Amino acid sequence: MMRRVALAFLLLAVPAEAALASRTIEVSGSLRAGEPASVRVLDDDGTPLGGAEVTAVYRPASKVSREITIGTTSDSGSLAWTPVEAGIVTLTAAPAATGGETPSPVSRNLSVLYPGIPWQGLVVLLVAGFILYGGVVRGFMTLNNPPPRLPPDT
Repeated sequence: MMRRVALAFLLLAVPAEAALASRTIEVSGSLRAGEPASVRVLDDDGTPLGGAEVTAVYRPASKVSREITIGTTSDSGSLAWTPVEAGIVTLTAAPAATGGETPSPVSRNLSVLYPGIPWQGLVVLLVAGFILYGGVVRGFMTLNNPPPRLPPDT
């Protein structure tokens, strides 16, 4: 009985795995804002997909999202891209229509890093830490050195 269940699972799993094969977006190079990277779009069978229009959406699904058209892939399926902002970016490749049929686009979420240390964030962190730590120290100093005994209010 268990062998039949395992065989049925294998027979059902193989077609599902084959159906999962789809176009992909590969990114190589440094994923830092201001530094060049290479984008490559591949078809279902792994061949380069030329003529696909690639767009980047910075901060997707937010009120301040910004969409930029990067360009169109070459015959080798590649395209040069320099991220302009750090944060979450969604790359979308829309293949060109062939034979009157428009294929569905493929997307990939990426994380673009800052090119260096974000100094403004570091300054805010240090100032906030100084204020919080100073308040804690002041509180402990008051607890350890109570004020002199005052006469009760009458």
